[in-house]
Amino acid sequence: MRSTCNRAALITLATVCAASQAVAQGRAQPPPADPVVVQRGMNTYASTCAACHGTDARGGRGPDLARSLVIIGDPTGKTMAAFVRAGTREMPPINLTDAEFSDIAVFVLATAQNASGRRPADIAAVLVGNPAAGETFFNGEGKCASCHSVSGDLKGVAATYPPQQLQARIAFPRGRGGYPGFGQATTDPPLNATATLPDGRKISGTVITLSDFRVTIRDAAGARYTVIRTEAADVRVTDPLQAHADRLKTLTDKQMHDLTAYLAGVK
Repeated sequence: MRSTCNRAALITLATVCAASQAVAQGRAQPPPADPVVVQRGMNTYASTCAACHGTDARGGRGPDLARSLVIIGDPTGKTMAAFVRAGTREMPPINLTDAEFSDIAVFVLATAQNASGRRPADIAAVLVGNPAAGETFFNGEGKCASCHSVSGDLKGVAATYPPQQLQARIAFPRGRGGYPGFGQATTDPPLNATATLPDGRKISGTVITLSDFRVTIRDAAGARYTVIRTEAADVRVTDPLQAHADRLKTLTDKQMHDLTAYLAGVK
């Protein structure tokens, strides 16, 4: 447990170090993190994350978050929220609010900028697994081969995605791996939905837009229907990529690294 003095010093350094580091490297100076937000993030982090990831987010029983490509690439905390809420074999699901995840992201990013003397994260550093073990997992326990083929839909996947995006798409298969700014991949299969209306009619098809309040569905004939979810008797949305989210709950770090190393060799 840090003393009050050390905690205050960490907040102060975290809020100013990003700007000074940017100046030293000749980059545009970003606005300093709000100390109030950093403090909130630190408090939430301390009660939910520090036991495994260290009081300064530099790692412990869990990985180093200050060098996480997911954290660095998402200052809003949205990608982190999706990952943490799903949980993994080593990390139980944690259901904080969007605002709390955002505060944690601000704290960790500010802390990462204070990592004096540490080199930036190496993108290729994710290739630490065993390709042979990854192939065995792909064709065996992971059941990846039941949906994918390295000579079919995954042919040349290593040339399509660099290692960090490739690893991210194992957990976040939509878009280009869950990282902001990478855009939506045109090959992503659409969500499907079936809405049962109060009069018993059913509308089924692909999802065009989806929110907590409404869903727009395009049926097989190309007609579009917008259904208010609170007014419908039932709305069921299915994701063809749901198996990735289900697998994430049991996937170990070793399995993910092995699988990444294997797929990184599929040229």
